[in-house]
Amino acid sequence: MQKRHVPFSWRIGVVVLYALILLSALLAAHWYGERTRILDGATAGYSLRGTYQNPKVPDGSCFSAAFMNDGVATDEGEWQLVFYDAEAQRQWVSEGTYQATIDPNVYTLLDEEGQEVGSAHLAYATQEGTTGRIYITYGGETYSLPKISSQPAIYADFSW
Repeated sequence: MQKRHVPFSWRIGVVVLYALILLSALLAAHWYGERTRILDGATAGYSLRGTYQNPKVPDGSCFSAAFMNDGVATDEGEWQLVFYDAEAQRQWVSEGTYQATIDPNVYTLLDEEGQEVGSAHLAYATQEGTTGRIYITYGGETYSLPKISSQPAIYADFSW
């Protein structure tokens, strides 16, 4: 019986086909996992912990928001807002506690006396990474800040 010879180009084609099938399966699994994470975060709430800060602006000013919790309960914790005006060489720091609302991604900001002073709406966030966006309403203004760290950056004071 004569052995049938499969052309080399057919073997390459089969390998490429299997590679494409594997790549498609991996992409589908990633998409499903990401979709599930987004749905879970939208319905159960994203983790608020971390630092959110505006991108650097030409004059060197900075607005930063840090949120801390004990790592167990994410429906309450502490917050700190810092605005640094490089041109005027001044800063203000405001801090207090936050409490969850009925919306799992909206929080009420309370000052140190327990008075409501603003709100935080967490549009999305990854717990372990630097991907996310929060909308802070404070002092009659709303700020849109990207997440820069999963760790809260707390400022004590700037030196002049």
